Amino acid sequence: QVSRHELGRTAHILGPLRLTHDRTAKDRRTTCQGADRAMGEVPAGRLTWGAIFLVACGISTAVLAYTRFATPALRPPNGLQPEHASEAIRGSDEASPRRLMKEDPCWIHHGCYKGVYWHPGWDQMGSGWYCDDGVKVGKWSKFDNCSIKSPCYFGIFWAHHKQWECAMENATKTLENIEELLLKMKKGPHDGDRIWAIKELDSELPAPQTQCSSRGWQAPKKCRMLGLEHGKMILGAKGSSVIFDLLTHKDDQLRWRAAGILDGMVIDDKENLNRMTKRFGGLVGTLAAMNPADGERKETREQAAVIVNLIANQCQAMSADMCSFFPQIAKMDSEGLGELVLDPPKGIGTKLQVSLQEAWVSSCTTKFDFPSHADFKACGGNFLKKIPHLSSDKAYAVLQSLHELLWKDIAKQMFRDALHDAINPWLDDDNVPSDVKSLGKDLLSPSL
Repeated sequence: QVSRHELGRTAHILGPLRLTHDRTAKDRRTTCQGADRAMGEVPAGRLTWGAIFLVACGISTAVLAYTRFATPALRPPNGLQPEHASEAIRGSDEASPRRLMKEDPCWIHHGCYKGVYWHPGWDQMGSGWYCDDGVKVGKWSKFDNCSIKSPCYFGIFWAHHKQWECAMENATKTLENIEELLLKMKKGPHDGDRIWAIKELDSELPAPQTQCSSRGWQAPKKCRMLGLEHGKMILGAKGSSVIFDLLTHKDDQLRWRAAGILDGMVIDDKENLNRMTKRFGGLVGTLAAMNPADGERKETREQAAVIVNLIANQCQAMSADMCSFFPQIAKMDSEGLGELVLDPPKGIGTKLQVSLQEAWVSSCTTKFDFPSHADFKACGGNFLKKIPHLSSDKAYAVLQSLHELLWKDIAKQMFRDALHDAINPWLDDDNVPSDVKSLGKDLLSPSL
């Protein structure tokens, strides 16, 4: 749906447009021409309530976009107002013909040139699509062929094979538009140019279902994007790596907008998560890229962390260790997990933070032999003196990891001096929570 403001902006970009319409029944087509170049022909059939033919003009998703201006001359017959028609389009009635039939019922009479609308059906031929010219129809009428399956994200048009159909997007034009935006995001030249381009790219991805009361052709654009596989198209487009590069940009707005693009891809299709991890060699490779102990560049670690964070956000389990990705995280080395817990990359959410903390504790639990000095450091020994400056959850993760490592009294005795030197100074610190102090004292005391 195109607002009047967007129409004005479109006119500013393209210059004057001229729409000419051949009204003959034999070849019903509309020609869109710019002032400086001919744009060719696009199938139209009907100027449906101020149809704007954006395919020919190469704008946005390059589809036949229809917008309805509720002017008195173009309102549906029988007093059916535009807002009522949109309610009918959503098909809220469970027993409506729209729910019972694979295709929508259609009663568009032959020779219709005023566009079509959905009629809920208390007269004429019942519920269905009708011509918007006010002409009554009945059993005596000659009807056009139809193949309309709601919701029609881009409106309805008269197709080449002489029937009414849902308008489809031009995938080639859409891909060209996406690659132009990706190039603008890369080259700018200014951050403002990049922000504009990333906003436009985001508009090609769907909004969450919770933000959309409907997804029909009258809904906001982002509510019409679900199921169009634009996320897959973006990931496969030339220059798509710029999205991952912007995840580590110095500008905060560019960073979180780039992360928002990836999130939109997941909303579009969860399979896009697998496509993202393939850039790093799958889930195992993505986790390795996130691991500070593996020596990857900071930028690479942060990019991988954003993807793992998206994976964590998909988990609906009650606890982190029940998530499908947790076993792979728990296989990471204790040193890397400890650094990720205490110095997490930007943008990591609560679910992933909790998963990393539990994985760290778990990695220290599996060391059954006598711990080495390297194990002691990796499982929290290096961070004991920092306890007063850590948040309570991080402090608890440090101490719990050491508890799991030093579960034998003999192991505690091995590191007795290091434990006392690091823990005793903050046992009298009023700023340290009592439960954290209690864990610290337990490390100093042998088991009964």
